Amino acid sequence: MKSLAAKSLPFLIVFACAVLPWIDTLNYPFLLDDQMTVVTNPLLAGGKVDASGIFTSTGWGDVPEYSHVANYRPLSLLTVALTRAVSGLNPVPFRVTNVALYAILCLMVLWLILSFGAHPAVATLAAAWFALHGTHVETVMFVVNREIMLASIFYVGGLLLVVRRSGFGRSAARDDGSAASPGRQAAWTPASLAALGLISLAGMMSKESAVTMPFAAAVITLVSRPRGVPVRARVLPVVVLGVSVAVYFAIRYAALGRVMATVIPWQDNPLVLTGTTGRLAGAMQVLGEATRLLLAPFNLTVDYSFDVLGLPGPPPGAPWPAILTGILIIVVTVVAFVVALRRHSPAWAGILVMALSWGLVSSIVFPSWIILGERLLTEPSIGMAVAIAAAIEAIRVRKAGSPSVATLAACTILACWALMQGALTLDRIPDFRSGERLYQSSLANRPGSTRLYNNLGNEMITTGRWAEAEPYLRAAIAIDPANAEAHVNLGLVLANAGRPASGAAEMVEALRHRPNMPSALVNLCILLVSQQDYQSAIPFCEKAQKRGGDVSKFLDAARSGTPPED
Repeated sequence: MKSLAAKSLPFLIVFACAVLPWIDTLNYPFLLDDQMTVVTNPLLAGGKVDASGIFTSTGWGDVPEYSHVANYRPLSLLTVALTRAVSGLNPVPFRVTNVALYAILCLMVLWLILSFGAHPAVATLAAAWFALHGTHVETVMFVVNREIMLASIFYVGGLLLVVRRSGFGRSAARDDGSAASPGRQAAWTPASLAALGLISLAGMMSKESAVTMPFAAAVITLVSRPRGVPVRARVLPVVVLGVSVAVYFAIRYAALGRVMATVIPWQDNPLVLTGTTGRLAGAMQVLGEATRLLLAPFNLTVDYSFDVLGLPGPPPGAPWPAILTGILIIVVTVVAFVVALRRHSPAWAGILVMALSWGLVSSIVFPSWIILGERLLTEPSIGMAVAIAAAIEAIRVRKAGSPSVATLAACTILACWALMQGALTLDRIPDFRSGERLYQSSLANRPGSTRLYNNLGNEMITTGRWAEAEPYLRAAIAIDPANAEAHVNLGLVLANAGRPASGAAEMVEALRHRPNMPSALVNLCILLVSQQDYQSAIPFCEKAQKRGGDVSKFLDAARSGTPPED
């Protein structure tokens, strides 16, 4: 009984760290991408589960305005659709599900670290550090980021299966402080191979980022080299992983007609405006920022798009100190990987996961969909937790018997680090109580986002504070004169202030940057009709109607040359 309690304690501690910070957040509203994913998503309209549409279109339901995206995540979107079908738009069930998934992920991270042979105390500290990490606030607080948690759960599940089957993992560390003994390889059975393939495919069907798991798992399988196991016995799971990737891309192409996004808006990733040299230079600056967020996630923001990071900036795309910092991080990572591999420390597996998962979204190999997002650090932080635990374990096993001063010091540092993460998390969570508070705090932490200034102006409009909205909208346009949404919102503010001609001019400006933008067409139609400029209004009203705008009475008024009926 005592042994069972001792074995359960690490899981109870990590579970508490994963759940308790979110207790007061269950009624928080849907914000940002949750609006498109949960509230206005045509695939979820009326609370129905359109399984066919979910598996044959993008996550936003192939809305024409976002036809260039390729966010194919049917499995995670299906869970969102089921939640909405059962509970409507009540945020509580959505948030309870997110917290439950996060708790599962954190417990699986603990299990993974233990499978690599870490002492329970060390594993608990490392998993608690992961559970309390400040960048995970965004992951848990947005319903849409359920896709990240599901992908990460399958990611860790695949690694667990490979580690425990390959013999790479070691038996539980001994309480006397001595090194854990190597584990034995468990034979790959047809059932375990099928499970590996399905887990890998499920992760990718939850979110594209899980595509790095098969590669990490394949490397672990091939490099583990358990004694007495021939190479051919390690090749079969690698083949299964490769097939799962091929099947995923085949499904993705069949559903969307493409594998990648057709266009990456430069506002989301300014590095697409540069050549290869500028992109790599900018990617080094982004790598430095991502590393800072992993180590000390303060000054958080929900938007790193134009122009928070000052990219692409002057050639070659980033200041030299930032470029050199990024290069140094890569060199240190490679050296740490080689040293850990030569010493047979599981830290190399953690570094591998960290490097692969970040590399996919880093813009180093190819431009990523967005320049940076705190949610993108969820999978890299899994690898970092494994590497941290393995590093402390390497210190711990050097001397058998009573814990060494170095071990106690390392564990104390990790405990303080985890507490710091928890403090930053608790400080950040209340910002999600409302859109206005979230945008204000994000801009206070990291100014420069044209999108957040526009969002703030839109919040003011929604709450009837028209005059207060104007400076925020003008700030958004000052940062990015091509911000069509800000021009539309500013046009509404000016029209509300009795300046319809100026409002119409803003709508025209929005259409100059984004032709056929539905909201700009609708509002321009209405404004021109209100000014009795009927001839000018007709083409815009006709285009607005073709784009689904409810402007029939204004179009009729323009064609007849008479004011619309009330």
